[in-house]
Amino acid sequence: MKNISVNSQINITYPDSFNLMDSEELKKSFITSTNDRWAIHDKENHAIISIAWQRAGLAGSLADIRAVAKNNEKRVEQIYSDKNYKLAGFSERKIGGKKAAGYKYSYTIENVDQYTSVYLLKHGGYIYA
Repeated sequence: MKNISVNSQINITYPDSFNLMDSEELKKSFITSTNDRWAIHDKENHAIISIAWQRAGLAGSLADIRAVAKNNEKRVEQIYSDKNYKLAGFSERKIGGKKAAGYKYSYTIENVDQYTSVYLLKHGGYIYA
């Protein structure tokens, strides 16, 4: 197992089969661009785990995490609208002892179906996805 600290706030432990993605791999793998993203991939099993973050701001700090997740999903739906986007549903769970809200969706790129789970949580003045 490997360990890393993301944004100097979130400690992650992940399997040895995953490797850190460099900036070129991030550009190739994500439609949205941000400097505030960390990601690992397991090429053999075709799996990616990523964490993006941004300062919560006043509205994000006051909003319930479920409302933040629903707002995030609407933005993702717009981004993938021309890629056969399908929402599978919303859910909640605890991540690191904190309440997280999220959703699952699928889309298609180059005739390959992609399946994604997104969870958002607030921590230390940031919203992590």
